[in-house]
Amino acid sequence: VIGPAWTRGEIEKPTGTKNMGTWTSLVYTPEQQARLGVDEAGNRRPAPAAPTQPAVVMRSAGAPAMMSGAMGPAWTRGEVEKPAGTKNMGSYTIGVYTAEQQARLGLDESGNKRAAAPMMCGATGPAYTRGQIEPPAATKNMGTFTIGVYTGEQQARLGVDESGNKRAAAPAAAVVST
Repeated sequence: VIGPAWTRGEIEKPTGTKNMGTWTSLVYTPEQQARLGVDEAGNRRPAPAAPTQPAVVMRSAGAPAMMSGAMGPAWTRGEVEKPAGTKNMGSYTIGVYTAEQQARLGLDESGNKRAAAPMMCGATGPAYTRGQIEPPAATKNMGTFTIGVYTGEQQARLGVDESGNKRAAAPAAAVVST
């Protein structure tokens, strides 16, 4: 087994460190990477290919400009507020949207728009689920399931059938004259 190139004097020693959770790795800093043409681990980078899309210049405080065709998260472009929470990923920490932000902004933990809840065939539930009538007080065994039903007292008082449907008005009694 051969150690890294810097242990053999082929390249300078990395001056950065990276927390790997249970251990720390030596890594090449952004300045060393740009100057030496290597990645974080010291591997030589191939010569950059001609960009196929406009490149974006990215610069961290004190770091040299780096070219990338990728876009950062929506909050880095001012499209949405920055995540207020963090999540430990073992060897690094990421920014995440808090439960309050998710509810308020309609996003998931990562900042992706949540899909609207699917509508179930456009139907509405029973009137009692919308507060339009009191709920049924009895149940009826349907064999493999149980349904709520209105008691005789509720039916008479509310003018509904067993299922809660309004009953047609009873015809007026005929008046017989003598």
